[in-house]
Amino acid sequence: NLDASKTIKATNSHSLTLFVCALIVSTTLWILNIKLMSALAFIICLLFYIPCLLNHKGKHNLARLSFVLIFNAAIYIYSTSLGSASSTDGWFMTSAILAFSIYGWNEPRRLTTAAVLPITLLLFVHITNFQYSILPVLKIDNSVLLIISFVMLFLSTLVSISLICHVSWILHSHATKLAHVLA
Repeated sequence: NLDASKTIKATNSHSLTLFVCALIVSTTLWILNIKLMSALAFIICLLFYIPCLLNHKGKHNLARLSFVLIFNAAIYIYSTSLGSASSTDGWFMTSAILAFSIYGWNEPRRLTTAAVLPITLLLFVHITNFQYSILPVLKIDNSVLLIISFVMLFLSTLVSISLICHVSWILHSHATKLAHVLA
């Protein structure tokens, strides 16, 4: 199935992209001497390889589900540990866009669930004013937080632009198929 092949490739591609992003964040946090969050980012970096392994073993639905859960858990943990100035809101939006890339239109329930989850987490984090943190809330100097925010915004913007292009390509290919069917 061509659509299944595309979503498998998309999941692997996005997993590897976020693997690199998590590695960049981990390195940045290590340089800034925030060791706990750096170690966590490195662990998350490794976790992004799980969906690729699951796809390789033919467990495609589990790969996509694990990808969505790992990504949203990582965003939530960082968001609540770094606080409101962490600039992680962009990552919640990126995660919502990602749903359209890894789930096809023929899976509306999964697509909707994967797209609504990060929006729900974003609202929860802001409504509760970042109170429910899995890790201790870090007290970070504003100049260091500014660097972290820049890295987070820069990476989420790059990934979001890439995803928007990918989703646009998917929509274009579906429109082309429909035009051929109607012709």
